[in-house]
Amino acid sequence: MSLVTQRIENNVLYLELNGRIDSSNAEAAEALIKSIKEANPQLPYILDAEKLEYLSSAGLRIVLRLRKDNAQLKLINVN
Repeated sequence: MSLVTQRIENNVLYLELNGRIDSSNAEAAEALIKSIKEANPQLPYILDAEKLEYLSSAGLRIVLRLRKDNAQLKLINVN
């Protein structure tokens, strides 16, 4: 399963975070998120953490950088 999957619903891009995001794969997850966003520049996006099992400080840095770039960023389904 990919670290990040996407779905479009009601003209909103949902980026679903999956499994564990830690220092070993945080760069790959960030690159994947950026490539998905670049492929869909016209759509607002939401991070969905429903399937996220673990987020390390490296993963949290990704979320903070995304938030810095988009003040309207929403993070949903966080445990």
